Amino acid sequence: MESRKNRTKWVTNKTKELITSRADLTSNPEKTKTIRKDIANLSNKIKSHMRKDRQRYRLEQLKKCIQRTGGTKKTAKLLLEKRDWIPNLINKNHKCEKRRDALKSYQ
Repeated sequence: MESRKNRTKWVTNKTKELITSRADLTSNPEKTKTIRKDIANLSNKIKSHMRKDRQRYRLEQLKKCIQRTGGTKKTAKLLLEKRDWIPNLINKNHKCEKRRDALKSYQ
């Protein structure tokens, strides 16, 4: 089973350092105004670094797949970040329903 730390392959060491430094600042019980500003600045840096890291990782994966096979279909599947675990439910009339609609009808 994967641990939470190793789940995201695309986060760089610089981003991890920023996250640990923010955790150190937030764990301090006495937060002054300057510490809160530092936390806000670190959060903004973390957000931008993670966006860049994710973009870099996705481009590397696409390049690797294009060089290997010439196609991008498999890489597109691998890089999906949001997955519908139950995309459609079929009712008794053989029509597809969304999950929310089906749950409302069963209540």
